Amino acid sequence: MISEKYIQELNRKLDEINVKVGTLESDLKKIREENSVLKKENTRLKKENLQLKKNNKQLRKDNIELKEEIRRLKKGTDSSNNSKPPCSDMGKKKRVKKTKNEQLKKIGGQKWHKVQYLKFRKEADHISRS
Repeated sequence: MISEKYIQELNRKLDEINVKVGTLESDLKKIREENSVLKKENTRLKKENLQLKKNNKQLRKDNIELKEEIRRLKKGTDSSNNSKPPCSDMGKKKRVKKTKNEQLKKIGGQKWHKVQYLKFRKEADHISRS
């Protein structure tokens, strides 16, 4: 038959196993709670990620539009309409708009204008010595 010592040993092992089961049940409860919290956070992060992707897409679209506008605005720039120096206008002919009155006038001296010439003097008004 089964000795009493053997039964006591089995009871002791059973108590140890029961303690371990209690600990494992407690750990399992904590893990399930953490899992629930992590699932909620994961859902929130997925929504946030989706929103950020939409924002990123819109910002990229806006960026492309702004770059195109900058390119368009830079096309017609020269020293007359920005802060660049005139020497950077090399190779570009400047178009001068004539007023309506100037367009009607012929090139050269006008018929009604009296011709005046500079008069030569024998003595200079001022002599510069440098």
